[in-house]
Amino acid sequence: MPRAKIGIVVATYNSERTLRECLDSIKDQTFKDVDLYIQDGGSTDGTLQIIEEYGMARFSSEKDSGVYNAWNKALAQVDAEWITFLGSDDYFSSPSALSSIIEHLDAADERDVKIVYGKNNLVDQSGAFIDEVGLPWEAASIGLKNKMTIRHPGCFHHASLFEAGNGFDESYKVIGDYHFILRALRARDAGFYPFSVVSHRVGGLSNKPSLMMSIIRENFRLRKELALSPVYLVDSIFIKRLVLFLLSAVLGDRGVMKLLSVYGGLVKK
Repeated sequence: MPRAKIGIVVATYNSERTLRECLDSIKDQTFKDVDLYIQDGGSTDGTLQIIEEYGMARFSSEKDSGVYNAWNKALAQVDAEWITFLGSDDYFSSPSALSSIIEHLDAADERDVKIVYGKNNLVDQSGAFIDEVGLPWEAASIGLKNKMTIRHPGCFHHASLFEAGNGFDESYKVIGDYHFILRALRARDAGFYPFSVVSHRVGGLSNKPSLMMSIIRENFRLRKELALSPVYLVDSIFIKRLVLFLLSAVLGDRGVMKLLSVYGGLVKK
């Protein structure tokens, strides 16, 4: 039975608060055929010292223009059949996380499937469990053209998708992962594993209230570029983003997040 080699890309910038948990979860994996590459954006805290202390990853550190620029730089260095991207505040949920999905990646290879994703454990900034989310492909495929129904943390990409420099469009600053997934799955099915291997902290870039107007603009641009109809989709998600942006102008991001935590939970991607 073939066994896939897994590449893990971690982008960091002043990540000393959470990076150890991320690296510990990689170090403890029972599956060892892993190529880990860390692309740092020029950290000024203890991030680089932590990376060097662990001594388990190749890395480089230089200024970048955003997370997708960092990912593209790292992709040029990774040697693996399947590649996944972890935030520096994400972590694998158990030491058997990677071992548990190998059969799903091998099966995807046999079926010429290029994207394999699963469920996610959502946790708050302290690591407390919030929810397990993730839809099977039969359900996720229906709404994918209108929103990101595939959870990108824990999503595995076949290396062939990145050939000839066909990586993430760096002109998208917030939803470049969604743009990439739409392009990759335009004429393909995705594979799904019905369990969580990654714990993903909410409150990241795509959940920041003050960036909601940027997300709205990028979504309109994405829909026009990929000929999705309608181009100007005004739905409940659009309304929620607009309200969050307006609230952030008054309360600030922290104020909005505090308000949401009191009245029904956190913002979810």
